Amino acid sequence: ALYSDAKDSSGLRGNFGQMLDENGKFICYTLERRDTLTPEGCYPYSYYDSPANKRVVLLLANVPGFDSIEVHIANFPHDLKGCTAVGSTVNVSDPQLVGSTIAFNALMALLAGATGTITYESLPNS
Repeated sequence: ALYSDAKDSSGLRGNFGQMLDENGKFICYTLERRDTLTPEGCYPYSYYDSPANKRVVLLLANVPGFDSIEVHIANFPHDLKGCTAVGSTVNVSDPQLVGSTIAFNALMALLAGATGTITYESLPNS
């Protein structure tokens, strides 16, 4: 997995991945805390009105080791509590996602309330 040895301001390290649509097309980058990684796989998603995020977010189901995973806007590992953030660009040296709001809004528009599956993959270290 593409990970950062750099720590964010709270001392947490991040792992970067990507989301692909049902046809294997890239949707966006992802960021997770290294201590709560989502296993690679294809997961059904639904929508969840998240009290913590004060908006409707994606909810990945059938994730091994988790009840479910929220997918939402965030930039740094310390913004996450077992969830997955999405972004347009990764910054490994910080570690952070850039363009999280833009990527989240594009993801939600792309899915347009439909249900289906999303593939989550780790990014290889370069």
